[in-house]
Amino acid sequence: MSSKKINTSDKKTLLIIDGHNIVYRAWFAIQQPLTISKTGQDVRAVYGFLNSLLSNINEFEITHCIVTFDHPTPTFRHKEFAEYKAHRPPMPDELRPQFTIIKNLLNALRIPVLDCPGYEADDIMGSIAHQAENQKIPAIILSGDTDTLQLVSPTVSVILPGNKKTHYILSS
Repeated sequence: MSSKKINTSDKKTLLIIDGHNIVYRAWFAIQQPLTISKTGQDVRAVYGFLNSLLSNINEFEITHCIVTFDHPTPTFRHKEFAEYKAHRPPMPDELRPQFTIIKNLLNALRIPVLDCPGYEADDIMGSIAHQAENQKIPAIILSGDTDTLQLVSPTVSVILPGNKKTHYILSS
């Protein structure tokens, strides 16, 4: 697929962020810990996530934003398939408290945060994207999960962050 500027000429543009995915990407993208000098707490995921959030809001002239997170309880997939994500390494101890900081920052910025018991962030993103599509509101999904590409439509675009951002847009 080719990279091109997403059309944001409409009055409203919704940014839907895969919170867990972008936080993890930020954590692993920044190799050296970024710490608060007084406490020594590592905040590299907070820094990377906030940088990604603000740069995408500015670049795409976002008017509305929502961040989805995986809920800590098992999903319906875990109940149907016991081995679902069983081989994933555990979350690094230094990363865990950064989710609370990020959610507090989002709250301070008045950006809604959604998680739902029994569902993953991408389930929620799909529902929101579908609702935006039904209301003809352009939506941009920010996630490193290529499964989100199935949501691309004339009004829903996906940004897969990486070394060079790639925008997936369905041509009409």
